[in-house]
Amino acid sequence: SDSSSDEAPAKPPAKNGGDSAPAQPKERDNSRGAEKTLFVAGLSFDTTTEEIQAHFEEFGTIQRVSLVKWEDGTSKGVAFVEFEAADEAVKGLAKHESELGGRWIRVQLAGEGKGGKGKGDK
Repeated sequence: SDSSSDEAPAKPPAKNGGDSAPAQPKERDNSRGAEKTLFVAGLSFDTTTEEIQAHFEEFGTIQRVSLVKWEDGTSKGVAFVEFEAADEAVKGLAKHESELGGRWIRVQLAGEGKGGKGKGDK
């Protein structure tokens, strides 16, 4: 009886059911560097990374601005601003409820108020 099908030597390594859009694993590294990264919300959908950078650069050296986008490339109106140092990010909190692109934006440290949000991001 050779019904034992051992042609499949190992399970396929990528078993995460939803790799339709593995486009941006960028915000994943919030955990390391969260203390020097600001989460900015309430942005106009046409605000650019350059405008965001200009809005925050008075506080220190910005390593990266990541606009969070939908699969189709349109902005979700939120971004992460990563500074070189944690104290610079803390200073950047001064821009909470400031105006950018005609919108009042919300600014908080990344990793604050985002409890348990990591598994189900689409």
